[in-house]
Amino acid sequence: MKQLRHTPLFKLALFMIAGILLAEPAGLLLLGLGLVAALLFAGSMLCDRRLLGPAYDYLQAIFIYMVALGMGVAWQWVYNWQRTPGIAYVNCRKVQLEGMVLGKVKQTPYGQKAWLEARQVYIDEKAYAIQGRLLLYVRPEAQLGLEAHQHIRLWGHITNVRSKYPAYLQYLHQNQIEYACYTDSLQLLGIQRSMAWYAAQVQGWYARRIEALIPSAEIAGIAKAMFVGDKADLKPESRETFAAVGASHILAISGLHVGIIYLLLSWLFRPLHLLRHGKRMKSILILILLLMYMGITGATPAVIRAVLMFAAILLFDIWYQRYHVLNVLAISAFAQIFWDPTIAFSISFQLSYCAVAGIVILFPLFEKQFPTKNVLLKKLYSCIGVTLCATLATTPLVLLYFGQFPTYFLLTNLLIALLTAGIVFAGFLMVLFIWIPGFNEICGYACYLLLSGLNELCHCIASWPHAVIKSAGFDEPGLYILGLELTLAWGVLMLPRWWKLFSRQVNRLNPQKAPPKLVSQAYKP
Repeated sequence: MKQLRHTPLFKLALFMIAGILLAEPAGLLLLGLGLVAALLFAGSMLCDRRLLGPAYDYLQAIFIYMVALGMGVAWQWVYNWQRTPGIAYVNCRKVQLEGMVLGKVKQTPYGQKAWLEARQVYIDEKAYAIQGRLLLYVRPEAQLGLEAHQHIRLWGHITNVRSKYPAYLQYLHQNQIEYACYTDSLQLLGIQRSMAWYAAQVQGWYARRIEALIPSAEIAGIAKAMFVGDKADLKPESRETFAAVGASHILAISGLHVGIIYLLLSWLFRPLHLLRHGKRMKSILILILLLMYMGITGATPAVIRAVLMFAAILLFDIWYQRYHVLNVLAISAFAQIFWDPTIAFSISFQLSYCAVAGIVILFPLFEKQFPTKNVLLKKLYSCIGVTLCATLATTPLVLLYFGQFPTYFLLTNLLIALLTAGIVFAGFLMVLFIWIPGFNEICGYACYLLLSGLNELCHCIASWPHAVIKSAGFDEPGLYILGLELTLAWGVLMLPRWWKLFSRQVNRLNPQKAPPKLVSQAYKP
């Protein structure tokens, strides 16, 4: 925990996020506390430091953190004051609505399905601004060739979103979609061409090429979700399977994927170190490629979040400045919070930052507790340690939001660690060189084989008994299986110590006679 002393930005980000999350239940109290702390901080700057002694620095730190808490509340209130009413204002009503289609339009047996970002609602022939996302269902008779970023006007009924797949419903809620609209008729108003539209076009082109390279439709849906962030063809059964084994983070482009790509590019551009300012050139090239990859994947919030983290690291490297990973994490969080403070309520935002913070803070303690000099054991211990630290940091949120926990999470993550690295490696090469015939087919076939193995492995583990823990009672067998799994992991981690203890006992039972000492005789002339 000593490293937390050198991460002021990280602690400020924590208090500001706490202020944003607590703005609704206790905002007035926290804002008053922040104002009092600001006055006390100003007063402490005027008083003599010697009067308080060593407590002076601690008091000033407490005042600053309380001010950050109040700033989070104030920023959330200002943002909410500027926002327009949400879709809940017109829930369970028949309305005339204008909005823009988000993402890919999916064909279903009952018509078309797409996400819609609401912009305007008409009530009594008067237009009112409205904000929010909803799931749009278009009946077959009303289909007019919908596509992404199409501006439309529709007449339909708004209701709460429903699905027979719990994992898909959770996925919609994570993307702030809580309402659905069943439209009777609609009118196309044109396509809004913007940077997001061009990014969507590039993402769609790559998705079509990937779909042509991979023969299986199910595997192609997983590949498009992992490599370019297109989840339109990802089956709900695949979402539930990966969620049941604790591997749902693989299906979304996140810090894991961007981190593997960062390591791959660092290895490819390593010869630049031989040049003068080669490290700076390498950082600039990696930054440019990561920004291009962010555009290819449609610039989704998860990708932006991951690229922001590594972009901050690369900028520090370009300027030859020292940095702490937690401070870099805080910089990316500040950038997103200042743009949209409501992102602090996003489940993916909370899970990703908690996982990275847990790894950075807890993994050094894990390494000190279980040291080893064996190379293979060190790799195994690193996989176990990273999985345990990330899971320990995110378990409260998983239980709070999902109400379940994967029983075989440790075994799953250990088995898929190498597969995931190989899949992301082959997938990035396929995306990077997709315009080269022959080589893209080799990469596509490699991705197909690896993804098929990963899919079969996840289906196999999900079919095991008690794969998901849904209660914490004594009658839940999954808890005992989880305890056995953690006990076996602890036994593997303790192997070096037990081996040393066993060797000492053997040496005590069979002591070897020490060789006789040679006594030098005096020199006789």
